[in-house]
Amino acid sequence: MRRNLVDLFATLTVAAMLAASCGVQIETPEVEDTSEPEPEIVSTPTPTAAPIPTTLVWAHDQEPPNLHVFDPDNNVTATSWIAQGLLEGLYGVTADVTYQPELLATEATAAVQDDGSFTIDYTLRPGLRWSDGTPLTANDVKFTYDVTMATDDETEGDPSFVLSHAEREDTYAAITTFELVSDTTFTVTFDRYVPNWKALFPFVLPAHSFAGGAADVEQGLPDWTTPAGTPLPSSGPLVLVSWDRGSQMTLAANERYLGSTSIDVAGTATMNVEEVIVRFINDPDAQAAALANGDVQILTATPDVSFGTSIASQDNLVVASQPGATWEHLGMNLLNPHLADPTVREAIALWLDKSAIVASVYSPVFDDVISPVGLGNVYLMPGQPGSVDHQQIYAGAQVAEARTRLESVGYVDSGDGIYEHPTRGRLTLRIGTTAGNELREQTQQLLIAQGAAAGFELLIDNTNGADYFGAGPFNDQALLAAASQGDEGDARRWDLALFAWVGGPWPGAASDFFGQRSGFAPYGLASTPFEALATECDFTIDAAERAECFDELSAYVTTLDLDAQQGLFVVPITQVPTFVAYDSQALATIGAVPDDVLGGPLANVVDVAFVQ
Repeated sequence: MRRNLVDLFATLTVAAMLAASCGVQIETPEVEDTSEPEPEIVSTPTPTAAPIPTTLVWAHDQEPPNLHVFDPDNNVTATSWIAQGLLEGLYGVTADVTYQPELLATEATAAVQDDGSFTIDYTLRPGLRWSDGTPLTANDVKFTYDVTMATDDETEGDPSFVLSHAEREDTYAAITTFELVSDTTFTVTFDRYVPNWKALFPFVLPAHSFAGGAADVEQGLPDWTTPAGTPLPSSGPLVLVSWDRGSQMTLAANERYLGSTSIDVAGTATMNVEEVIVRFINDPDAQAAALANGDVQILTATPDVSFGTSIASQDNLVVASQPGATWEHLGMNLLNPHLADPTVREAIALWLDKSAIVASVYSPVFDDVISPVGLGNVYLMPGQPGSVDHQQIYAGAQVAEARTRLESVGYVDSGDGIYEHPTRGRLTLRIGTTAGNELREQTQQLLIAQGAAAGFELLIDNTNGADYFGAGPFNDQALLAAASQGDEGDARRWDLALFAWVGGPWPGAASDFFGQRSGFAPYGLASTPFEALATECDFTIDAAERAECFDELSAYVTTLDLDAQQGLFVVPITQVPTFVAYDSQALATIGAVPDDVLGGPLANVVDVAFVQ
């Protein structure tokens, strides 16, 4: 009815205008209006939904000195974590710390040839582009290789694109030919088998941005700029917009990102995040306040106990740490007179109750995301394919059995509950760690109590922070004693040590922790069969067979099954992931956060979803 009235009004108006223009007066007879008045129509506006946020604010406790990932002076994990959002590599790392194709369309094909050479055939994903629209091709990988192998006289110094010259010589220097077959396919040939070949090219550089080659790369990577001063183009989900040093970094979505193929990603190539702001906050109280107040939505930090429990106790804050390849352990000095006896070491494994430590120390901080179950392997972490828990037989507090073992080799109760030996004396051992680390100091106290119940007297022997390592197990004289079986150096610098090793997707790196080949192993293992097996495992190409081999190596370290005299000198206690927390009132999910240098909160930023 309303629309008809409006149309009629328009018709009459036009007629009146036409009549007026012709100078003709029209008389309209008066007619009594007997119709009902039109009801007043009130228009109710449609409610407008609140806009869904598109900016993710991430707070981290350390600001990197620069964005040159392989600068030897830049050892901040955040550098690589930020770079994960900007540059992709041939392989990435999953949340369970395994390699997976990233820029590659599928797994590369690797084979040892009859002449002993080693070839890898690679195929890139079709359609890859840099954020500036330039196609990403095999030539970019070749350029990255050329930069990696640049000599010092090609730059102002050392381009340091790889971690060290030693690593370059062990891997990239073994490349004899780099054949570009097409824009997406290329073949790399090595003069020998390279064990950890999937670690090659963790980041691929944009060749078109560095016309001057290695010198331009050396100059541009720290500030992430081209020679013209503009931000480098990205292959990852984000691009760098600005960096306000001392405060924050701003990243934006890469509109040309082809999407993630990670098994951790549940979403699609379309991201909910349009902008990422990384705020660098190194004060724990300020970090917690920023998250609680909604100023930031996700936080990564190295927490102390009070910090972690404070975050976990707030209803809107979720601790989302995930177990990774960082693992705390109790290490034993095989050159100590008591610990040289394998029965004493096995007694320690029996009374040490991992579950109690995890429940009392770690669960309140990491919100029950880690478990002691399965952590009895020092090469393959729980979740990695083929991992076997070699220390399951020692689970729980087997105090009575520990005492029985000690008595079987001549130890007797000295009268105050602590055992003593007729030639070795009182069973007193120093236990050292990094003073000021609350998680470790609380673990120490539990170990002292657990050990006392089994007749061990453990005395605190801590040094502040990282100074502990230089004073204790990694002191030059201590390492010399470990390498010479006590013939040189000082074997008395430590007895028991509580610290962490950082693993990764390549298990073979752990051999440097325990054997003699690195010169950096503190425990004192001297085993020719162990060293031979370590080499065999490194050179086993089949993944399943290689996992079985590394499992066997782990048995040397964590049991007495393969070496009844020198075995069982490490007791892994728990995995310690990077602390990750987020505001559940702002974020519905943060996606998987791999605890690896090739991980972090931006590795799977495509899966971040805001609360609707």
